[in-house]
Amino acid sequence: MSFAFIVVRSCFQKRADINEIRANPQFTIGKIIKYETTGQGAARRSVEYEYTIKGVLYKSAIVPRYRLSCEGSSSRLSNCIGKKYKVIYSKKHPEKSYLLCERYSYELFNLRVPYWLDD
Repeated sequence: MSFAFIVVRSCFQKRADINEIRANPQFTIGKIIKYETTGQGAARRSVEYEYTIKGVLYKSAIVPRYRLSCEGSSSRLSNCIGKKYKVIYSKKHPEKSYLLCERYSYELFNLRVPYWLDD
């Protein structure tokens, strides 16, 4: 299987998951368990988070588009570990979720952006 095929499949799967979540939205609170840079430089970051639904612990990850507010002015990724944010997930498939930790994530699901994320 070629790398290009995997990337394209991954993009389509991500879009399908977002559509599934939009069609069957539920909310809970999740906690950041890992936040790190990926690849070259600090431009690309990965956030791993966990949340519990009906006693089942789920873990997932996103790549935020922008710096998270929990980094603070010092851009310390470690400041975000343990921080809690809303998670939107599919009530039919609770393993499909998205951490609502930045303006983009709220806009992706057509949700009102909280005042604390306003610029």
